Amino acid sequence: MNQSIINKLGDFNRIEDIQSKLGVKRATAIKYIHLLRKRGLVKTEYIKNKKRLYRILKVKKPVVGNESFYYLINKYSPMKIVIRYDYRIFGRKSTIEEAIVKSVKERNLKIILAALALFNHVENWSLLSKLSKKYNVRRKVGALYELTRKFMRVRKMPKKTLNSLLKAKNEPRFIVENFKSRDFKNLEKKWKIYLPFNKVDIMEYEQWR
Repeated sequence: MNQSIINKLGDFNRIEDIQSKLGVKRATAIKYIHLLRKRGLVKTEYIKNKKRLYRILKVKKPVVGNESFYYLINKYSPMKIVIRYDYRIFGRKSTIEEAIVKSVKERNLKIILAALALFNHVENWSLLSKLSKKYNVRRKVGALYELTRKFMRVRKMPKKTLNSLLKAKNEPRFIVENFKSRDFKNLEKKWKIYLPFNKVDIMEYEQWR
């Protein structure tokens, strides 16, 4: 039985419904139910007058590729994000370093805030610097790292990497458009960017810990 037949049937069917939808005789409809049952795709329920109602189960699509950076954020951060679509990557696995950089590129407050926990899981600082340069977010990544250190214990970034991020030029100042910080202006001045968070945002984050 092919997928197109399963799609025609929908979720719930009496034997008469299967006959009507597929244009087949009763014996053929019963045969289809038997084939579906062998594949574990049908469950029988009973309705009024003890009539049988067949619930057709959906065929699960095989999961291909590897999890995206959203998965890494939800794995390591106490503050979870809602993944609105199943974004997969192929031929490689997403890294912590890539997840940090891509979260910054999302320009989304919740995603960036949740991703701050990833700084404590960085294993390759050189890769973080390289990816930050590639996507032109070196100053943003550096500023977010130093912001994170103010309220969370994270791994120490090598001075060489920190200086490399700080020396970046021609980088847009806003991490999230039109958002500036009232409470972390010293970091904004040092990194020449605008942080989108205030102390109240950090308090929100700490409620998840």
